[in-house]
Amino acid sequence: MCCVKYQAMMVLALLFHMLTAKADLLGIAPYPNAKIEEKQQRDVTNHQVVLSAVRKVNGLLRAEKELWLDGTLHRVLYQIPTGHSNKEAFDYFVEQVSKSGSTVLFRCEERRCGSSNLWANQVFEVAKLYGPDREQYYQVAKYFDQQQLYYIALYTIRRGNRRVYAMVEIFKPKQKAAKPLLINADALLAQLNEQGFADVFGIPDDAKQIATNDSYQVLRQLVKEHSLRLVIVGQGTWQVNSKASLASSLEMGKAYAQKIQQQLVLDGVAAEDALVMTSGPALSIKHQTLPAIRIIKQQ
Repeated sequence: MCCVKYQAMMVLALLFHMLTAKADLLGIAPYPNAKIEEKQQRDVTNHQVVLSAVRKVNGLLRAEKELWLDGTLHRVLYQIPTGHSNKEAFDYFVEQVSKSGSTVLFRCEERRCGSSNLWANQVFEVAKLYGPDREQYYQVAKYFDQQQLYYIALYTIRRGNRRVYAMVEIFKPKQKAAKPLLINADALLAQLNEQGFADVFGIPDDAKQIATNDSYQVLRQLVKEHSLRLVIVGQGTWQVNSKASLASSLEMGKAYAQKIQQQLVLDGVAAEDALVMTSGPALSIKHQTLPAIRIIKQQ
C-alpha cells in the first residue's frame, strides 16, 4: 500500500511538473509566472500556417495567404498572470522570436487580424482564445536551425472576463514551401521601428521581373504608404562561388540594389529616398539562399 501511494504521489508530481515547468521552445521561454494551460507535441497532416488576416466566406475560414503542410506541431497555451495585458505578453514573445534571428512573415493587431472567433475556433481550435476583436495580436515568423525550417506563430487575446491567454506554436514541416514566403508591409515597418533595419528576400535579379514580383510590391507599398527614406543594401553572395573575388561580390550586391532602386524611381519614389549601398559578403543574413537586400532607415 505504501509503495502504491508513493507511486501515485510521483505520478502527481510529474503531472504538476509538466503543467508548471518552463517550456523552452527554440529558445522561447514562457511568460514569467504564467500558467501552462495546455502543452502538446504531435504529428499533423495538412496543418494551416496563416500568413494574413482571416475572414469567413460562405461559412468557411478564408485567408488571403496561407500554407497547408504536414509536419510536427509543438504548442503551448499560457494563461498570463493577472495585471499583465495581452500586448505585454505579445511584446514579450515577439522580442524573443526577434532575438532568435527569425524573419517575420505577417503581423497584425486588433481588428486588422479579422475575427477572433475564427482564430480561436478554426485556426487554433482553442475556445479560450476567443475574445473581442480589438483585444488580439498575431504574428507568424520563419526560423532556420541547421537547415531545418520552422514556423513560429504567436497569438494573444484578452477575453471578456479580463483573462489573458497566449498561444505559442512552433511547426516543423516535412516538406519545403512551394515558393519564397513573403512578409507584409506592416511586418516590415514593425521590424524597421524595432531594429532599424529589415531583410527582404526573393526580389529577382532580372530587372524585367522586379516590377511584378510580390516581395518588391510589398517593399514599394511600404516606402510609398509611409513616406520612408531608406538605404538599400545589396548582398551579392547568394550567386558568388567560393572562388569569386571580394570585388566581384561587392559589385554584384551594388548592381542588384541599383536595379531595385531604379524600379522604385519608375514607380514614383525619389532616388534620394532609396539610396544604394553594397555589402557583398560582409552582410551576414542568416541562412541566406535567396537574393536579399537589407533596408535601413536613413538618419
